[in-house]
Amino acid sequence: DEFGEEFGQQENLTLRLRNILRDYPRDITVLKEFLQNADDAGATKLFIFLDKRIHDVNSVFTEEWKQLQGPALLFWNNSTFSEGDFSGIQNIGLGSKRGDADKIGEYGIGFNVVYHFTDCPSFISGDRLCILDPHHYYIAQDKRMKPGRMYRNLEDFWKCFPDMKSPYLQNDLTKLPEEMKNGGSLFRLPLRLTPEMAKHSEITNVMLNLDEVEKDLKNWVSQVAEALLFLRNVNDVKLYIINNTSPQKFVKYKIPNPIKLQIHATSSKGEEREIKTSGNARLVMFPMSLAIHPSTIFEDKETEWLVQLGEGNVEESDFAWDNVKPPCYGVAAPLGAMHLKGRSFCFLPLPGETNLPVHVHGQFVLHSDRRGIWYNYNDNESARVTASGDPKTNWNYHLSNAIGVAYAYFINECIDHQEMSSEKQDLVDSLQRFYKLFPILISCNTEPWFTIAKQFYTTLTKINAPILAAVVKHDNSNLVINTSSTGRSHTDKFIVQWHNLHSPGTLDECYFYSIEDLNIVHVLKSLGMNITDCPIKVCEQFNEVNPENLQLPIISVEEVVEYYIKFSNKILSENLLPCSIFSTRFCTVSIFT
Repeated sequence: DEFGEEFGQQENLTLRLRNILRDYPRDITVLKEFLQNADDAGATKLFIFLDKRIHDVNSVFTEEWKQLQGPALLFWNNSTFSEGDFSGIQNIGLGSKRGDADKIGEYGIGFNVVYHFTDCPSFISGDRLCILDPHHYYIAQDKRMKPGRMYRNLEDFWKCFPDMKSPYLQNDLTKLPEEMKNGGSLFRLPLRLTPEMAKHSEITNVMLNLDEVEKDLKNWVSQVAEALLFLRNVNDVKLYIINNTSPQKFVKYKIPNPIKLQIHATSSKGEEREIKTSGNARLVMFPMSLAIHPSTIFEDKETEWLVQLGEGNVEESDFAWDNVKPPCYGVAAPLGAMHLKGRSFCFLPLPGETNLPVHVHGQFVLHSDRRGIWYNYNDNESARVTASGDPKTNWNYHLSNAIGVAYAYFINECIDHQEMSSEKQDLVDSLQRFYKLFPILISCNTEPWFTIAKQFYTTLTKINAPILAAVVKHDNSNLVINTSSTGRSHTDKFIVQWHNLHSPGTLDECYFYSIEDLNIVHVLKSLGMNITDCPIKVCEQFNEVNPENLQLPIISVEEVVEYYIKFSNKILSENLLPCSIFSTRFCTVSIFT
């Protein structure tokens, strides 16, 4: 065309990547991204390598490529790319997961966090080697073409460029973990470690330090165990440090196998049990074991967890969820004495703590950097979020309520997992651990945690859950014991009776106490009152939420007088008064000593 020339909008790729990195800090995010991508692809294993070697440079692409033969981060998982994945990774703003509700990565731009570490990421999947070169610098090519290259027929490729086999761990497969010999996908990120590489980069001029990268990587991987709680597929994560010619196994999180490592963790899932279904909503619960056996710089830690996963809202099953597949969510807590600082997860952990005493997971709508949950507060962050005209806020609000409902059913099921002995102090200690799983509203007063906590107490009240525990003697037949209450008991010296949350006007009613004189509580229990060992703080949470204007009873002079007036005939014998104390339920004054 003799009258025209090239014209049209065009985006500077390196500038776009530079801007993306502002939203994605150089932190554990890179590990989360590769965990996410592996889980989305159906992989069960993710192996991470820090290759500290400098490889030969005699037979490589170009003079510039020699800079990439130094130390690198590598990530391998046991899945292979689909054709959609090969296309999606080239679309900087979308990726291949757009519109797929079963995929963790909503935005498709998170992969670009790799540019914090490298200017030229590449990967092998199946029989293809793909290289991304946004600077058009490391691969000789016309800048009008796409900034990268795909190579097939790798057997012939390695013959042409034999010095490139070692950086991709292809030169001696016998030294690799056995699982990697069956293929999969391997990403390589040559680290930006020299002044020349940093100066040339238009994405970021930050020069990395290899020792700091190793330190950060070990720290990030040490945090990965709890990420396995809510992932669908990945249950095996390992970190290897390669110093010389063979990988030195450093850390591993996985189900046990014969390989011994300096640091390892186990993740094993028990049998699922269905808790509740309603319409298209369901809840299932299962035990999970996470064990970490690190090197001498960390303490060994083994934890048994209870995990509950749900889909939809079992108490609001008709909600349409914008006519898409209902979101999934979960609640998890460790069994035993471990104190948990609750975290939030969108499959993978989100930054910060929730002040809930459990971990919660949900398919929330996140901000573009995937570091925060989307809420439109109308410029007032202290306001409580409710159903909104903003679709994203509305989605997260209803999801938060669904999690609160699930949390209530989770607590109800935790009763069966308490360690119950016949010793009174052991029972009291076990109940203290159980009631620590209840949230304190004033501590989780930001959204969506407040909504979750409030819905938790509302749901327990609605279903009238048998969560009020009372430790009583089992071998004293002279005491009035309420046999009609919902009970899970253990025989011998002491048992725990579980009472429904509210039974107003009946002998089954269970009372809280705030008085410090435990002798009075002992006397009242001996005379037949159901008095719970649940902390008064929990009672205050229920009364603050106050669903259906219900106030749980607390021991007071008025409550005691009313109780004994109403139920005196249940406490005294059928004999007419006056009569001997020995012919009544009191039997002897020694009962009060």
